[in-house]
Amino acid sequence: LKGGMSFPWQPRSARSLDAACLSYSVFLPKDFAFHRGGTLPGLIGGQPDSQQTAHVPDISARIRWRSTGEGDVVLHAPDAQDQVFGAGDRFVFPRGRWVKLDQEIVLNTPKKNDGRLRLWVDGALVVDAAELSLRATADQHLSGVAAQVYYGTTEAMTAAPQDTSVWMTPFELRYQ
Repeated sequence: LKGGMSFPWQPRSARSLDAACLSYSVFLPKDFAFHRGGTLPGLIGGQPDSQQTAHVPDISARIRWRSTGEGDVVLHAPDAQDQVFGAGDRFVFPRGRWVKLDQEIVLNTPKKNDGRLRLWVDGALVVDAAELSLRATADQHLSGVAAQVYYGTTEAMTAAPQDTSVWMTPFELRYQ
């Protein structure tokens, strides 16, 4: 992926999760240009494919930075418009220091609006969205992480304004 990085991380033991937490830290250098915004890793899931070997990612919650450095989470779920949570002054990505991100998704009971999305930044709860419908059927589950870092949005990547680095710690995926 030119200008970013991308790989799915879907551990075999995490293919049928109804709830999961993703944790990692990110470091944006002091001269990091937020430019037109960008995308960081987040939890994904969906419905098993016909081979039962992978999930088609139709559930995703991507953490983003905006052109001003403000952060948010874009939630994509079946049969729903993308929803943005945390936009505004809830949190701003600092430059020149590590920031810990903890994301939690609890899938809804099919046909009920009892799902939940949460995001903590350095231990502070900045997104707490409840009463969500994230899946339509019981065979849709969380399955891992969309490990993507790039300038732009999930709809269109844009070029980095300059050579830059984004550092991340290894991902920690927790579930029962």
